[in-house]
Amino acid sequence: MKTHALIRTHALILAGLTALAAPAAAQMVDGNGNGVSSAYTRISITDCDVIEGQPETGDFVWRCEGHDGIPVWVAERHLRMYVSYGEKGRDEMAWQQTPIGFNGIPDPFTIEWRLAKYDMVHAAMGQDYPEEYDSPRPFATVLRWNVTDPETSENLQYLVVTNLGEGRTCHTAYVNSRQENANVLARETSNITADFNCELDEVWVR
Repeated sequence: MKTHALIRTHALILAGLTALAAPAAAQMVDGNGNGVSSAYTRISITDCDVIEGQPETGDFVWRCEGHDGIPVWVAERHLRMYVSYGEKGRDEMAWQQTPIGFNGIPDPFTIEWRLAKYDMVHAAMGQDYPEEYDSPRPFATVLRWNVTDPETSENLQYLVVTNLGEGRTCHTAYVNSRQENANVLARETSNITADFNCELDEVWVR
């Protein structure tokens, strides 16, 4: 498996994403009219269920509710955060991925859900007529991460792009938030990496 220096991976992909019933979320449509849009959920850890907790070490696992009731799994282990999605999100590769160095996510944190009305995986592969859905479905997320550079101790921020789907929930890109139009770049990257192979492809750093 290829990995970038900024990625930490410990497990293979095992399982998938299942949607539940839905909270309201703000939506916007991409300006290019390509059928891809975004929805946002703002989550506070205090509103999530504690699944596991070790106060003496500061290690915790929370289950939160995201777009359309999709479970959002958050863990803090050894001063690093891990986030994955779906009923079996803790079996997915994303659950074992975190930027290198001490890191965290804001609290509360906002997840941008990338939605499409057609099969983005086959669209990214160049299929002329990908399957269309009755309503937009999430295919990726964008989440801001605070990272301490282990070499310089500099405080950095990355927009972490994570693909969603059965056996394919994993980090696909780290976008440096300091650059101009970083949010737009993260959205564009989520579209381009929709066919990302978690086991074979290298995580993009932009």
